[in-house]
Amino acid sequence: MIDKFSDVNSKSFVNYYCHESLAKINIFFGMNGSGKSGLTQWIESKDPVSTRVFSTEYVIQNIKVDELAGINGVKITIGEQKVNFALQVEDIESANKNIEQTIVELGSQQEDLKGELFNLIETELKRAKESFKGIRINQKNYAKTDPISALKSWRQDIKPNLTSSANTSLTELNAKKSSLTNEISNLTSVLSNNMTLERFEKLNLALSKSVTIPDEEFTSELLRWLEEGVELHKLEQEEENHEKTCEFCGNSFDSSFVKSIVDKKINTEYSKLIQAIDRFEQQLPLSEVLVNIKTKLDKKILDHFNDAIKVIKKFLSEKRSNPMLNICIDEQTLNNLFALDIAIQDRKRELIDELGEVEKALSNQENLAKHQVAQNLQNIPRVLELETLIPKYDTRINKEKVAVSDNKQQIRTWSEQTDDYAPFKEIVNQELAQLGLEFKLQLLESGQGYRIEHLNTEIDMTVEDLSEGERRLLAFIHFYYDLFENITENSGKLDPIIEAIVIDDPITSFDADNRILLIERINSVIKRINNENIQIFIFTHSSFDFHSFGYNVGNNKKRWRINKNLQGESKITPISEEELKNFSDYYKSAFLELADFALLTNSELSEKLNAYHYGNKMRVVLESNARSNYNIENVTSTVVPTLIEYYKVDEELQDKFSEAVNLINSFSHGRSYYDEHINFVTPKTMRNAVRVIIKVLFNRDSYHVSLITNDKIKKRNIKEWN
Repeated sequence: MIDKFSDVNSKSFVNYYCHESLAKINIFFGMNGSGKSGLTQWIESKDPVSTRVFSTEYVIQNIKVDELAGINGVKITIGEQKVNFALQVEDIESANKNIEQTIVELGSQQEDLKGELFNLIETELKRAKESFKGIRINQKNYAKTDPISALKSWRQDIKPNLTSSANTSLTELNAKKSSLTNEISNLTSVLSNNMTLERFEKLNLALSKSVTIPDEEFTSELLRWLEEGVELHKLEQEEENHEKTCEFCGNSFDSSFVKSIVDKKINTEYSKLIQAIDRFEQQLPLSEVLVNIKTKLDKKILDHFNDAIKVIKKFLSEKRSNPMLNICIDEQTLNNLFALDIAIQDRKRELIDELGEVEKALSNQENLAKHQVAQNLQNIPRVLELETLIPKYDTRINKEKVAVSDNKQQIRTWSEQTDDYAPFKEIVNQELAQLGLEFKLQLLESGQGYRIEHLNTEIDMTVEDLSEGERRLLAFIHFYYDLFENITENSGKLDPIIEAIVIDDPITSFDADNRILLIERINSVIKRINNENIQIFIFTHSSFDFHSFGYNVGNNKKRWRINKNLQGESKITPISEEELKNFSDYYKSAFLELADFALLTNSELSEKLNAYHYGNKMRVVLESNARSNYNIENVTSTVVPTLIEYYKVDEELQDKFSEAVNLINSFSHGRSYYDEHINFVTPKTMRNAVRVIIKVLFNRDSYHVSLITNDKIKKRNIKEWN
């Protein structure tokens, strides 16, 4: 519930704050233009999902002509309630269209709120990227379509004990990472993969073996030339025709014969030794490779490596020159050779560990950036408000969708039960008759809709012929039912999502003759809701309505006045009990009408179609008089003895007076939309009851009655009323 009006910014309310606490039931009086609609909008904006508002806009949205079906009927939709009295199939289909449109509108409103929340998150993310340049911070997945989940995901990045990296900028960290990455990529093994210890052992075996030099000594270049010639002439391939043409000189030769000679030359022990020495020399590291790593490793290791390469090359050269020599590469030379690759791998591991620390520092900066985004979002009130508000739309939309589904099921059930629609028609018609209106609802022959019918069947009438006040009455009936989740003849369950009800000028278009019953209906609603955890706000520009709303509904209510100061800004002030005793001039005008009614003859009475509203007026006049003169607030059957005492009612008139008071009260208290019939009271009975009460008032203060009725009621009239 709203405790106080605080920070109200709506139309003529500017940063308004009221120190007075609100009650559960709050009734406001304000002239047109005082700020009532602005305050209504502010209350609804606090929680639009859980607030129900009756206003002119509500009337326009819910009372429409069914143009598509070509039927001049009124669509009274009940929203998502499960009513036990029948509704028309056509009305429910119309209700579903309205609900589906509402779902679309709610969805659109929710999307706007989601967009607002996403923009707030995106703004904080951009700020963090500016503060943490060089750090890659990504938005959460599906943040645009589901910002609530994104917000929850951001909250997981809040790390209370997170601290910034010590004295190291993001630029320095990124430069260090790049440098280390490049250095690691450049640190590769100097020896090829096949330069293993096992191969050197095989090399030593070859070097230690004496090889005889053939008569024809072949250089390594010549051996390579012979191998290339075999490959070029495809001598390895077995063919039936052995005759080939030389690619060098163009002469013919026997391929089989030539291949056998070449094989003998190439495959000699000496040739194989020379080829092995050549391959080994080619696979030894080049001096350019060593230059690239010269400054990154221990110079001693590099020097020893270079010495080992020189020794190995020297041994290979000597063996090539003299194959008969017995040569062996010593263990220390091999150790010096392999030590460089071992040092390279050790250095690489050191650099990888150092890179890991840099990446850890960068990750810490990334976590810090995410933490800042999440923490800032947590401190934005609008973010927290949107987080609460957006899911409420899901609840409302889901309820509306369930309503559509339920209504479709009801359509299937009710499509063959059109006779069941009549009770609702009767309920509405009883209320219309009680108001003295000249139209009623009538079922169509198909049972698929209502049409408006004038009480005089010779007069054609459609919905368009209804006055604004009559449409407003139908709208309020709709509004009343829409407050319930389900409803029966004896009980009803209010929609649990409702937390506030706002009624804005409910009878602004009704005349005085018809407003009493609607006031009582609104008071009945207040009584019905008084035991629920729902706050009520009622706004009116009518002094009479202001005093009448909340009548006899308990003490948990406050009355307020809305007006504007010299600057045109609205303000709200509570009204004291003493001020409430000042009624408007409605008392006098009502008394005059009652006087005219009481003076009607029996023949004149027959022309009256409905006299019920005179009972309502008589109650208001009697209560006004009793309140002003004897501080009697409520004229009920329990206070009749007190009234008899204070008004000094003659003994022979006491029973008639008691019956008259009970009669007028029967039309003003406890009426329900579910009454199945109205006890018929003739105009004559009502006139006689009014005469009895006026007679009591006249006997107590004849001067007052004469004055207030402009001398219409005279002493002779009182004597004639037996």
